Amino acid sequence: MGVAAGMVAAAAAIAWFALATLIAAAVLALAIVLPAWAAALIVGVVLFVVAAALILAGRAMIRAATPLAPRRSLDAVQEDIAWIRNTTEQLKTSE
Repeated sequence: MGVAAGMVAAAAAIAWFALATLIAAAVLALAIVLPAWAAALIVGVVLFVVAAALILAGRAMIRAATPLAPRRSLDAVQEDIAWIRNTTEQLKTSE
């Protein structure tokens, strides 16, 4: 299991570097027709817009999700409390 986890981690690291290389390639490709600073600025802004869109979409999905409270567990605890109260009341009245 440890070797497999190491392989997955290595693949993730290599994919991260591949993404960085592709971003650098996009900057260099734009630098053919624009000054390098403008190419880097455009690619950076595009990446920022993509990140902002992903953040907004993720936040909307989280807000739309059902409540994160464990509803069944809360219901069970409330039933237990009611049972305990009922039992203690019965014990008080039987004495």
